[in-house]
Amino acid sequence: MKHLRFFLITLITTVILIFTGCTDDYRTTTSPHYRLNFSEDTISFDTVFTSIATPTSQLKLYNRHKFGLRFDAYLAGGDKSPFKINIDGNSGHSFHDMEIRNNDSLYCFVSANLNKLNHASPQPVCDSIIFMLESGTQQQVILMAYGQDVIIYKGKTIISDTILSAEYPYYVYDSLVVTENAELTLQPGVQLYFHNNAKLVIDGKITAAGTVDSLIHFRGGRTDKLFDDLPYDLLSDQWQGIHITSSSYGNSFEYCDIRNGNFGIKADSSDTELLKLSILSSKIHNTTGNALQLTNCYTETANSLIANAGGNCININGGIHRFTFCTIANFYLWGMRSESVFITNKGNEIPYPLQNAEFTNCIITGTSSNEFATSLSDSINGDTIAVSQYKISHSLVLTSDTTNNAFEKCVFDNPDASISGIKQFKHIADGDYCFDFRLDSLSSARNIADKAQVVYYLKDIDDIARPTDTSPDAGCYQYR
Repeated sequence: MKHLRFFLITLITTVILIFTGCTDDYRTTTSPHYRLNFSEDTISFDTVFTSIATPTSQLKLYNRHKFGLRFDAYLAGGDKSPFKINIDGNSGHSFHDMEIRNNDSLYCFVSANLNKLNHASPQPVCDSIIFMLESGTQQQVILMAYGQDVIIYKGKTIISDTILSAEYPYYVYDSLVVTENAELTLQPGVQLYFHNNAKLVIDGKITAAGTVDSLIHFRGGRTDKLFDDLPYDLLSDQWQGIHITSSSYGNSFEYCDIRNGNFGIKADSSDTELLKLSILSSKIHNTTGNALQLTNCYTETANSLIANAGGNCININGGIHRFTFCTIANFYLWGMRSESVFITNKGNEIPYPLQNAEFTNCIITGTSSNEFATSLSDSINGDTIAVSQYKISHSLVLTSDTTNNAFEKCVFDNPDASISGIKQFKHIADGDYCFDFRLDSLSSARNIADKAQVVYYLKDIDDIARPTDTSPDAGCYQYR
């Protein structure tokens, strides 16, 4: 009998504790003193291309009180709003009888899909999420985006001479292909955005002629951020790259910015008596693979920055190539990387004669102990011929091969010196993701270039005049 009484008392006590413990979880308040808290008071999207859905942004709702809060939530713009919200797994424009228990939270996800704005420049598009609490208290979170009309290409093939103007940006899905006998001309200021894994393929010819004040941009299509301080634009592998095939000649890129692809420009084998590719006052940077991959062709590159590649900044397999006043620097952040420059005449299982590769008034450096590497053979298919001709002159080079006869009047960067690698430049990712390859005042690249070349390149990539009476600085930037 005593055992039964003890059991009943224990059971009743347990039931009381259970119900008492759960009471606060389910008790809500209608007092206007209790309000929701939000992780953000404004959800902002950077440039949003019209008719292309944005990635999703996250808003967290908090109830930091001892009572539960009930509320309705809706978009002020109603079902005509270009924004869409998802609260607690439910998607739509309005929600009723939502509840957050005491000291709890829930997620709200926000996306946007803007209609065409019929305006060349970005336009602000705003809305808000209204939260109406059971108490009658109204709260809101602002939604803002800058809408940009865009011309969309999906598997676009250009079969005749075509000029693209800079009035609207272009967004490329899958591929943009220029066929043989067709020329694509890009006017100053053109912006080409490429969706994930999209590419530009040139079987014909491309002429991309920007200006110092109106660059032509080739970049990935994501305009949002991975983290608050890391835009996707700073990440590599956002698209494929520019592929110039064997049938293509006479291509030119002037004042262009080519960035964040799997590769930058890849030029296939072709007749080395014809100029295949000319690059002037341009930037090719932040690629997962090779930034500039040149296979048995004739190319000229000047006044340009080729930087930060998971592969090589410049990868040469045979052919004829000239680089003048170029900054070639590898400080790639996103994984393993190779040398800044790699030259071979036997790559890809197909041997190609290296007829000539010249680097004049250049900077070749990075974080490795050796940023200039070769893998060359003095014979191809048993024939002993001149197949490995290269020269580096009046340049700053980080290399362990300082006795190489191919180096002429060069200054050698030294990893053990007080001024080397990143210290040659204004700013190289010091706690952030930013790079400024303009020269530091103490840089070893200052006043070492051959002034005989200045007559061809009187100004640097930023339109700063080079001196004609004294030795200018090596690389694409003249110190100022």
